[in-house]
Amino acid sequence: MLFLSGIGTLYVARPVGLDPITIWPPAFWTLPAAVIAILLLPLLRARLTVLVAGYALLVTLAISEEPRFLLRELWRDPEPAIVAARAEGTLLRVVTMNCAGGSEDAIRDALAQRPDVLLLQESPGQAAVACLAPEGWQSAGWLDPAIMVRGRLDAEHLPPHLAHFMYYGIAWPDALGGRTPVAVLSTRLKLPLLRADLWRPTTWREAAKLRELRATSMAQIATQVRMWGEGPIIVGGDFNTPAGDSLFARLRAQGLTDAFAVAGAGWPNTITSDFPVSRIDQVWVSEHLRPLAGRVVVTPNSDHRMVVVDLALR
Repeated sequence: MLFLSGIGTLYVARPVGLDPITIWPPAFWTLPAAVIAILLLPLLRARLTVLVAGYALLVTLAISEEPRFLLRELWRDPEPAIVAARAEGTLLRVVTMNCAGGSEDAIRDALAQRPDVLLLQESPGQAAVACLAPEGWQSAGWLDPAIMVRGRLDAEHLPPHLAHFMYYGIAWPDALGGRTPVAVLSTRLKLPLLRADLWRPTTWREAAKLRELRATSMAQIATQVRMWGEGPIIVGGDFNTPAGDSLFARLRAQGLTDAFAVAGAGWPNTITSDFPVSRIDQVWVSEHLRPLAGRVVVTPNSDHRMVVVDLALR
């Protein structure tokens, strides 16, 4: 129970330097404790077994965000707000989709959600993305992140050392009448170290190096957001970092909000598609965009689930 309390504290505080522990879903640590308690039933007796296993379940529920989103689905109906925003001409739908090494079918699946802005990661390349763009759409990107917009898009041509993990531009979505500029950024950060051999010093050293790379990328994204200044901003993609991590403090410091955390409902996790245990694909927005709804959609053409959020221009 002391171990479970310590794990819970780590996941709430998210201290820097403990990636080998907090990169995993909380249940990775808490549920084995419950299983061990059950296996030790002859030693602990029934009352202590129930106490330890119950405490493990309580800690899991307290530090996990999944129960909150599942309960929200039961009582919250975003449809009236979506209908009102559509009637006012302020509704904007954003989808972020990891294409699993360049799957064109994954892009088709994302387009089937009728987005106004589509953020891609592991895209099949700019030529393929341009060919898949429907009439009236514009696109831009490099070998990994890319952007597609139903409307006009003025994209920045980034140097390779930046374009390999982010791509951005200014969009004029048709959904907003083509008159309102929206800064858009698609990103895919460095994959973290997924090893549970915590007794090896190399595990901690390698995890620290990879986190530093993600922190540097996040700092560059925050710098770009700060350069945009006032106006609607959308930053999304595959952050390869679980929700709630302290790395996202840089986005919050720039006034951005996790749209799914505000308005999402249902099972929130996006990786892997067959066994979703972590919410690493996210959409962050500035205060000029009000999150109305969010959901995660399964696609058979990617190892990620896509995130769909509906926003209203304030």
